[in-house]
Amino acid sequence: MQVTISGFDLNNFRSCLEKWNTAMENMYYQCLRVGASRCLPVFYEQLVLHPEPMMRNILTFLDISWHNSVLHHEELINKPGGISLSK
Repeated sequence: MQVTISGFDLNNFRSCLEKWNTAMENMYYQCLRVGASRCLPVFYEQLVLHPEPMMRNILTFLDISWHNSVLHHEELINKPGGISLSK
């Protein structure tokens, strides 16, 4: 795909990774500064390795009740009462 991202030269992978790392580091420290009651760091690797406990933690943080469909959201795409995706 020919996707452009402002500020990223997709032909320079090292530069992209450095900018990504800096952005993630800044977001992480901003999250720590605002405090645990207002920001929950979520690590992708942990979400992938442990989806249920991580999603339970996220939903608890957001004060949203648990439902097993959270782990199978792909089954609800474009279904009645489910998730509608634009094309």
